[in-house]
Amino acid sequence: MHSFKDAEGRAWDVEVTPYTLGNVRDLLGIDVARMATARELFGMIADDPITLVNVLYVLCRDQAEERDISDRDFGRLLLGDVIDRATEAFVQGVVDFFPSRQRRLLRAALAKLEKARETALAKSEVEIEKLNPDPSSSATSSEGSSESTPDD
Repeated sequence: MHSFKDAEGRAWDVEVTPYTLGNVRDLLGIDVARMATARELFGMIADDPITLVNVLYVLCRDQAEERDISDRDFGRLLLGDVIDRATEAFVQGVVDFFPSRQRRLLRAALAKLEKARETALAKSEVEIEKLNPDPSSSATSSEGSSESTPDD
């Protein structure tokens, strides 16, 4: 079983079992076990972090109830890097859920998707650098400002 820590440092076990995936299907209308491709499954995760948090809540619901944490409060605990760690726990749990043949296929697809994501991020960083090639210069800097201010 895979786990992550929330924004307050509490550990959560991401339970990916037939029972919990059935709950995700019944409560959210998302049939994780029947998603046609790894791209479809992991695309849902990447494209919609709110849905991801809802799926994670359902997978961790028993723990949340034991801790008296509502779905709303659970969502407040998953932000920033916590979402990355929770996503990793979910993805690994889903991969481990399937039989070995499918796991190999999912891992291969995951590796391709991760490489594509890294390439896209690198391109984005280059584009951002083009927008501001010299981070030491600033539009709000008073040095070299061409604007004048009236004397009072």
